[in-house]
Amino acid sequence: MPFAEYEFRKFKLENLSESESKHMTVSHLHYTAWPDHGVPDNVMSLIAFIRHVRKLHPVSHQQPLLVHCSAGVGRTGTLILLDIIMQQMKTEGTISVLHWLRNLRMQRMKMVQSQQQYEFIHCGLSELVVCGETEVGAANLRIALKNLKKKGPVGFTGFQRQMQIIEEVSSHHPVTFSDAEEEYNRNKNRFPDKLPNDTYRVRLRCGPMPGSDYINASFVNGYKQKGAYIATQCPLENTVADFWRMVNEFQCGCVVMLCQLQEEGEESSCCFWPEEEGESVVHGKLSVKLVSVKTHGDIVTRKLEMVEGAARLNRPHMVHLLQLTSWPLQGLPHPMAILSLIDQLTSTQMRCGNRRTVIMCSDGVSRTGTFLTIHCQLERLKTEGVVDFLQTIKSARLHRPGLVNNTDHYVFCHEVVNMYLDNFDTYANFEFKEVFEFL
Repeated sequence: MPFAEYEFRKFKLENLSESESKHMTVSHLHYTAWPDHGVPDNVMSLIAFIRHVRKLHPVSHQQPLLVHCSAGVGRTGTLILLDIIMQQMKTEGTISVLHWLRNLRMQRMKMVQSQQQYEFIHCGLSELVVCGETEVGAANLRIALKNLKKKGPVGFTGFQRQMQIIEEVSSHHPVTFSDAEEEYNRNKNRFPDKLPNDTYRVRLRCGPMPGSDYINASFVNGYKQKGAYIATQCPLENTVADFWRMVNEFQCGCVVMLCQLQEEGEESSCCFWPEEEGESVVHGKLSVKLVSVKTHGDIVTRKLEMVEGAARLNRPHMVHLLQLTSWPLQGLPHPMAILSLIDQLTSTQMRCGNRRTVIMCSDGVSRTGTFLTIHCQLERLKTEGVVDFLQTIKSARLHRPGLVNNTDHYVFCHEVVNMYLDNFDTYANFEFKEVFEFL
């Protein structure tokens, strides 16, 4: 089973050489986010991976834990040393990195092979100390929500303190916006301070003009899929063709729009779809046709058919545009509106294949980040019975800086998931088991 940053497999080993066949089951967790050179860009993803490993293979387990990489020293040593120090922090409340590294190297030479890996370990431990334990089980979410709303000795609520931590840690992430700030791309950004990180920006197929590969959009990981979301601003008049190119080139099946065209007297999005059923609009080499429109409460669903080039030569690409009309520019919608939207998105994805989803609002950051955080946490809740809003947002900000940019939205994420638990109490008493035992 694949997840965004690791894969889980189960092997059944059988000894065929003996008269009575004996077998054993081996769980294989494969961390896939480590690049060929360097270290992962998100140290907390490796720490989360170690925690998953330890849930399946506790320290008290009698059998040894097998860890391997290409040479069995660099990446292997980094993971083992992190695991040891995490156990030390938990049992003793102390950190002795150099001591345990020397101990490891007495047993196997060159464990933790480079200074970069050694610094990476310290960065991870530093974040662990600053962030604390933020993973919450379903059964404890209501209590956690109540406690986070209380003010501490210095007058800040737990939510405000956690937002400060997100801002503080995110400020140390190395990000560059050189592509977005190119002269020929500036008029494609609705807001000059809401820009995609160069590393994770969506790159369109290059044309002859400078900047033809640019759109203000970023890939963001989901719970089970790398780059599951494209977070973007709503189109401007001069970026509509680029928007549809993106949807087509990356074969997106659903587009979630979290704003109206006009909000507080200003444009939040241009109208980028045909307005009449059966009408088609041409954008460059793409023809976009409005097949149907349905309104259910505050959710408008538009089914669109997109064809590249001659219709007789290419298969149409069906796109479902789900627009939530009740989320104001300043303020919040009712939590049930978000749950209804997610329910509709889930059923639509099941019908059209679980393809990449575009999430957008006026700036591609505030409402967009809040929605994808909730969506991601509900997926995790259903699989593991736990949530971790702080780490999810912090990791997502590596891909698109500024996601979930105020405390009200951060509180709202918790309240929506809590309402889900109130309405679907099956998960309220969820306890972690080997959640992949069905494989």
